[in-house]
Amino acid sequence: MSGGNSSIIALDVETLEVKQNLLVPTYVHGIGIDFHGYVWGVTLSSSAYRVDPEDGTYETFEGLTAAYTLSDMTGFALYNVLSP
Repeated sequence: MSGGNSSIIALDVETLEVKQNLLVPTYVHGIGIDFHGYVWGVTLSSSAYRVDPEDGTYETFEGLTAAYTLSDMTGFALYNVLSP
């Protein structure tokens, strides 16, 4: 599926030039990139979107409870933590 009413915008960190505009259905509050290069956008309520930056298509994940978090939603930090 593609299209949408909101955007995830990729910027060049040095020039602040817009490099890519990925369309999603609704506003997302959290952004992450997973190990496969997919861009994840998480809403403040119950959904998340996994966007393929190559072609702009996305998958919707519904029925989540308080999906947005300030922590690492991609699991990178958790994966790299060692138990004492």
